[in-house]
Amino acid sequence: MLKRHPLTRTLSVGMMLLAVGAAAAQDYPNKPIRFVTSAVGGSADVVARLIAAQLSGSFGTLVVDNRGSGLMGEIGAKAPPDGYTLLLAGPTFWAAPFFFHDLSWNPVRDFSPITLAASAPNILVVHPSLPVKSVRELIALASGKPGISANLRIAVQGQEALHSARRRAERW
Repeated sequence: MLKRHPLTRTLSVGMMLLAVGAAAAQDYPNKPIRFVTSAVGGSADVVARLIAAQLSGSFGTLVVDNRGSGLMGEIGAKAPPDGYTLLLAGPTFWAAPFFFHDLSWNPVRDFSPITLAASAPNILVVHPSLPVKSVRELIALASGKPGISANLRIAVQGQEALHSARRRAERW
């Protein structure tokens, strides 16, 4: 087993401190930062605007650019990797490749997650007149009705695709 020499450890720490000092000396940002996010009023838009409001004091101008999921990915993938274009996306962005196979971008390949900005619970609700009190009862009711059954299956498959994309992103 190799023994670490105290001088090696000291030099390593010194090199890291020099690198931090050099990074801090850079002029960032020296132009507006662009937040690309979902349509106006969506949850990602609200979170992007809250973050932009808080960061604008430290970073200067932050521009929130609202787009749909497809355009968000296109803009983000084509932006230079200089830290001036940030993407704030929700679940539909990460699941897009499962539903649209002709995308020129891939959320796992073309983007690097930097933080979890927000989280929100998902809830399942039904109309009060529907005679069910649990998910099991809802599935049993839907199983006997072809139209409802197909829609429920699509919804479940969509949820599974989102969870699969999330698991892959977490392994990064």
